[in-house]
Amino acid sequence: MGERRCVPRWTVSKEAQLQVGDHPNFIPCVVEDISTKGMRISLRRDLFPEVFSDASLVLGDALTFDVGAHVAWQEKSEGKNTYGLIFSKADEVQRKKVEQYINANFSEQEREQLNKQWWRDV
Repeated sequence: MGERRCVPRWTVSKEAQLQVGDHPNFIPCVVEDISTKGMRISLRRDLFPEVFSDASLVLGDALTFDVGAHVAWQEKSEGKNTYGLIFSKADEVQRKKVEQYINANFSEQEREQLNKQWWRDV
């Protein structure tokens, strides 16, 4: 099946913390990739897809934002749960935070190269 995303995702592969609702405890996870439209995260816990509709993400000191997403797909493998999330509640402010993170962590050359590769086969 071909790629259907209209916005490229940036490979991050960094540890993060997920907070569900008002629960005081954070769930360790890894942000595998991210864009202004969604992200792929993996964690050791198996969560109900509904929890992502009211969640926040802390990615180091660089990014904290309200995820507010729905699960597009889920995969379980080797004790790891991976979720493909599409942001559903992220407003322009939240999307701008993600965009600023991408701009701060990827050079202009890397961004141009990804865009060239991204659109080549579309």
